[in-house]
Amino acid sequence: MALGHLHRPQIVGQDHIRYSGSPLAFGFDEFDNAKSMSLIDLEKDGSVELGELPFTPMRKVRTLRGKLSDLVASGVPSEDFVKVVLTDEGRLIDPMKQISQLYPNASELTYERDETSLDASTADVVKAALTNPADVIAKFLTRVRGSPQSKDESEIIEASLKTLTEAEV
Repeated sequence: MALGHLHRPQIVGQDHIRYSGSPLAFGFDEFDNAKSMSLIDLEKDGSVELGELPFTPMRKVRTLRGKLSDLVASGVPSEDFVKVVLTDEGRLIDPMKQISQLYPNASELTYERDETSLDASTADVVKAALTNPADVIAKFLTRVRGSPQSKDESEIIEASLKTLTEAEV
């Protein structure tokens, strides 16, 4: 395991061997991670004194969840890194524009209904994508647009997939 991927402070093998962790949160799952630096004093006689210096980064990471109108109406401007999960039923026109007025460092926006957990059905979706990509594309277009693809679109997709398949052989 590469130490550079670890985000939390780590003791590596022995108490005096440490990895400080990242000074900033790199994902929204780190919203509650305390950040610190290890202070290590090496004395001439070889003794080691260990300390920890906690600190608070300039920007936190956090997730906001709710209807766009509520988030905008009740929001307090913030420079934090923000992920927004909208609970609105329908798609909205350019919601990130409204969000970024309050949260200029907003970096992710999703709809609650689109968040799915990984389960056994995920394997079925992957299998379907490998065996029938045209069907997956059709379902995707229907979900995103709310209407099925046209006959012309189906023909273009089929021709493109055929070209890709022939190129792989």
